[in-house]
Amino acid sequence: MTTTMSFSEAVKNCFSKAVTFTGRSRRSEFWYWQLFNIIASLAIAITSSITANLPVVPTVIGFSLFAWNIFSWLVSFSVSVRRLHDTGHSGWWYGGYLLTGFVFFIWIIVDIVLVAVDIPDIDALEATDIIRMVIGILGRLVIPYIIYFAYGVLLLVWMCTDSHAGANKYGENPKEYIPETTPSAAAAPVENNPTYTTTAEITPIKEDKPEDNKSEDNYNKEI
Repeated sequence: MTTTMSFSEAVKNCFSKAVTFTGRSRRSEFWYWQLFNIIASLAIAITSSITANLPVVPTVIGFSLFAWNIFSWLVSFSVSVRRLHDTGHSGWWYGGYLLTGFVFFIWIIVDIVLVAVDIPDIDALEATDIIRMVIGILGRLVIPYIIYFAYGVLLLVWMCTDSHAGANKYGENPKEYIPETTPSAAAAPVENNPTYTTTAEITPIKEDKPEDNKSEDNYNKEI
């Protein structure tokens, strides 16, 4: 039997499993969490902008936004791993994506620094020289970026894929469950039930009435 998961149930489940990287998460849980994360982040950012001129409040809001970003990233990480499990894939695919993004970011920073170090006089650079340097940097990053982008598209497809039918090595299908039933004993046949007696089985009780040649008074005296 297939169950449904509401927005509130999905968010509650993600909060309760913030550091749970085992088991499976269905599509509705994953995408409802992404929606909630966007709404919460926008709400904090708007509140920070409105209260920017108030004393102390911007600091509190800023800290709240920082704390929320860390917490929401952790929740997003765990629910993404469980979503991959739900489609029959290892959660390390998502870990590899994060690692690839980190390496790609470091690569860009190092490349820019190396180019800047090789420039003898930055102030003497002309616009054409800057354009050539930017094109050179981008040219060296084309292949890594294509790989990173294709990796992200693959994960997106998996996140949109329906749950793996039935149980897999990561657990039971979260969309299916066996309803709990209370076994009821079958009614025993009337003839086999010792606690039940039909009127036909009742043996009439015979009174020890006086004989016909005795009167009622004599009978009472004998008693």
